[in-house]
Amino acid sequence: MGRGGITLGEHVVLSPGAVVTSDSLVYSNYTMPRPHNSAPVVLEDGVWVCANAVILPGVTVGKNSVVAAGSVVTKNVPANVLVAGVPAVIRKQIS
Repeated sequence: MGRGGITLGEHVVLSPGAVVTSDSLVYSNYTMPRPHNSAPVVLEDGVWVCANAVILPGVTVGKNSVVAAGSVVTKNVPANVLVAGVPAVIRKQIS
């Protein structure tokens, strides 16, 4: 989870190995404690995060969208799309 908070809508599916984090370390400064990049994550209703996909801090994934296996989501995802890749980009509209 993380410091930024995670909100899950209705009927969200997180497949095995999926990572959803609202907090990450910033490695540009090696003094302790290390600074954190914290921001809320929202997975709206009907989102499916496939196996081994990663959702980074500050991202909202829109209703009924699918994050393909192994993808890394760095930006907001609109509703009703399939995203894939590293970084994830829209590959297709879902009707």
